[in-house]
Amino acid sequence: SRGVPAVPGGRVVVPWRRRYEELAAVKAREGHCDVNSQTRGLGLWVKEQRKQYKLPNHGKLTPERVALMESIGFRWSMTAKRVTWDERFAQLVEHYNGVRAAAAGMATVVEEGAEAEAEDGGGKAGGVKAEGTEPMDTDAAEGAASEGGVKAEGAAAVKGEEETSDAGEEKPPPPAQQAPPELAKDHPLSKWMAEQRSARRRSLLSRAKIDRLDGIGFDWGPKCRPSHKWHERIEQLRAYKAEHGDLDVPYGHPVLGTFVNNTRSQHRMNRLREERVKELAGMGFVFVTASSRKGR
Repeated sequence: SRGVPAVPGGRVVVPWRRRYEELAAVKAREGHCDVNSQTRGLGLWVKEQRKQYKLPNHGKLTPERVALMESIGFRWSMTAKRVTWDERFAQLVEHYNGVRAAAAGMATVVEEGAEAEAEDGGGKAGGVKAEGTEPMDTDAAEGAASEGGVKAEGAAAVKGEEETSDAGEEKPPPPAQQAPPELAKDHPLSKWMAEQRSARRRSLLSRAKIDRLDGIGFDWGPKCRPSHKWHERIEQLRAYKAEHGDLDVPYGHPVLGTFVNNTRSQHRMNRLREERVKELAGMGFVFVTASSRKGR
């Protein structure tokens, strides 16, 4: 079939990307990537990836391919203990709770210390002033009261201005609500968090998992927040259709080839958001091509 070249001897060479998509489908279905390396097809391919990874500079594996494999939680060594997604999530929750509890405790100590200092200072100042006050005659007392009234009014006005000014300023959130600092790069959770960000960028993370991570204040990073890249590709697709009259973008297209291929792969694995499916369908985009049917 088209896109699956043959080598001398009749052996069919399946493109790396297609094998990767098969493995990603296994991960979505089974929750792990532990394919039996003794089975033909995907099993032998997985075995070859681990072999290449052990070679200097990861052999034939490019950094992009290594990142793709790790984004779906692929284990380069079968001797390492497999940790489930729920276990890593529980570890992250524990880490977040510990950091936030410590931050809230520090904030409480600082606030209590400031209040105690203010009370001590106010009491001492008041005591000194009370002891040093001498009796005043009636005229002096009235003048002082009048002057004090002007000062009080002025102070109230200044205080009102300060309160109005402060109300318009956006104050930083308390320490307990701030996002916990990033972990060291070699920390197991750090790598797992990077995998979640990568999986979401590629629409490989389920909505349920995204919601759970959002619920604990997970920081997705700047690359996950904007969706301008998608809209940019859509506009490029519109321009392609206006020029060629269709959306049959060849895989080798320098800009849209990879995007179109990835979009079809995400649709096959039910990872493409519904609104994006509708948007593409409205443009006349074909999700299942003749070559993809033959490859099944």
